[in-house]
Amino acid sequence: MRALSKHSLPIIIGSLVFGLIFALYLPTLSFNFVEFDDHLHIYENPDIASFDWPHIKQIWTDANLRMYVPVSETFWAALHAVAIQGAAPLNYAAATYGLSPAPFHAASVLLHLANVALTLSLFLRLGMLPLAALAGAAMFALHPLQVESVSWISAQRDLLACFFALSCLFVLCLPLTPLRSLGASLFFLLSCLSKPSLVSLALIAPLFVWFVRQQPTQTEQELRPRPSRGERVIFGSWVALALGISFITRRLEADIVYFAHPAWYERLWVAADAVGFYLLRWVAPPLVSGLYARPPESVLASFSIVPLIPLFVLALGYFARRRVLYYGISAL
Repeated sequence: MRALSKHSLPIIIGSLVFGLIFALYLPTLSFNFVEFDDHLHIYENPDIASFDWPHIKQIWTDANLRMYVPVSETFWAALHAVAIQGAAPLNYAAATYGLSPAPFHAASVLLHLANVALTLSLFLRLGMLPLAALAGAAMFALHPLQVESVSWISAQRDLLACFFALSCLFVLCLPLTPLRSLGASLFFLLSCLSKPSLVSLALIAPLFVWFVRQQPTQTEQELRPRPSRGERVIFGSWVALALGISFITRRLEADIVYFAHPAWYERLWVAADAVGFYLLRWVAPPLVSGLYARPPESVLASFSIVPLIPLFVLALGYFARRRVLYYGISAL
């Protein structure tokens, strides 16, 4: 009876966490479209107006609004076919285009729940205790940063890219076979084609594998071997693919001038500011809620401690060492 209670407690807590997530985001099913980008990506986007071959071909051979996100747009086209069937004249999009936002919001909630389940599975696979894994998954699920992605339909590509990226990392936690390597590569490609910024996964994945294999698991206490030659070939092909997607994205944005002729140290400072911004946004969202659209020019024009935050985190990880760093990286 005691053993049953011990194993039942994580299940009960997990059920409560998922129930709380669903209850928290249930009101979004009645939310409307918003004028901030939804009209461009969804109800006035001609590429997703129909889920048929001509439109699918257009999605995969052209870039809408200079963004090549064919997986996200294909997903939106499928939802568009459902949403147009159940539309009611309750809003501008429904009255003008016969489109209901409810299927899009429902898909966002389901994607978020799937991402939470993948996060929980990933933590458990990393060897975390069930209650610790549930705490980490709950933090991921209920953090204020998630509200925008789940509630705003145009940000649905973030949820989709996250789903494929987490699936990729979960597969990398398993002993890699040729079939699993192919699956991880497919998930990586789908994540990049959902949102191009996921090309960073090509650099994160090898570090993640190295990190995981330095940790003892619940089934083996010895360190696992480093990535094999075949795995290094796979990761190398991911880097080549990431460079290709980055090149395409850069060509699409060739007429956008962010800031002219930056020096190498200016690029490093802007990159550090971006990393520090998102770390700060994760810890204290209200502090940076008004700084989201900071252009590089403003970053370079005045001194800020934000670019120094990544150095602080690295120093903290160095001095904290093994177990504290392990759980910290797992939580991030």
